[in-house]
Amino acid sequence: MIEYKFNEIEETLFITVSGTFGINHMFKAIDSFANDNSLPRKLKILENASHSNVTFTEEEIQLIIERLKSHLFKFNSIRHALVHLDPVNTAFTMLVGDRLSGNNYILKVFSNEDYALHWLQLT
Repeated sequence: MIEYKFNEIEETLFITVSGTFGINHMFKAIDSFANDNSLPRKLKILENASHSNVTFTEEEIQLIIERLKSHLFKFNSIRHALVHLDPVNTAFTMLVGDRLSGNNYILKVFSNEDYALHWLQLT
C-alpha cells in the first residue's frame, strides 16, 4: 500500500509504503507524483518504506531509473529521502541514487525519519 500526503508547511511530500512492493507498484508510484501538477517544481520527498518488502530485482533497477529520468524534466529539482531498514532495500536505493547523481534528482537513504527530514530541510 502507498499513502501520499503533501505538507504545505514543510513543503514536503510524505510517502508511506508498506507491504510487498514490486516493479509495477514502483512505476505507478513514480508516475503518480510526477504527474501531479499541484506539487512544487522544487520537490522534497520523504518516503518511509521501512515496513515494505521489495520484489523487484537488481536487473529491474535500470527500468526504474529510466522511468524516473523520463519525468525529471517536469521538475527543477527533486530531493528524495528514503527510509529503509532492510539491507537489500538500502542497497537498491543506493544504486538508484548513485546512477542518478548529476541529474536534478538527489536520493539519499536513511535509517529513520528524523534524519531524513533534517537532510531535506538543509536546502
